[in-house]
Amino acid sequence: MLITHLQQLRFGNAIVNGMPVTHKYLTVSGDAVKNPQNVYVPVGTKVHDIIDAVGGYKDGVDDVVLLAGGPMMGRAVPNDQFAVMQQNNGLTIQKYEKARYSCLFTLWTLYGNMSIWITTSTYRF
Repeated sequence: MLITHLQQLRFGNAIVNGMPVTHKYLTVSGDAVKNPQNVYVPVGTKVHDIIDAVGGYKDGVDDVVLLAGGPMMGRAVPNDQFAVMQQNNGLTIQKYEKARYSCLFTLWTLYGNMSIWITTSTYRF
C-alpha cells in the first residue's frame, strides 16, 4: 500500500490531535473551465460552487464531460451537483466531443484495406 505524505499528516492529526479531514486540496483542470487552478475547499462542497469560484465554464461551451479525478482514471459524473469527498483530489472538465467512430466495425470499414487487426493489447498493420 502506498501512503503519501499528505495521508501521513492527516493520519497523524487524527491520532494525535483528534482532527478529522475537513478540507481538501482539489485540482480543477481541463479545457472547458476558464481558470484552471488548485483550490482548498471544505469536504462536502458542491462541485458547482467550486466551478463558479474558479470562473465558471468557458464561453461558447455548451456540453461538458465532468471527471471526478484525472483524464486517465477519473470517473465520469452526470452533472456538477455532487459533493467533494475525502478521496477526491481532482476535477477534470472537458468539452464534450462526439466520438469519431461509433464502433470497431466502422473503423474496420474505413481502414479495412490496410488489414488492421485490433486487439486489446496490440495494433498490427
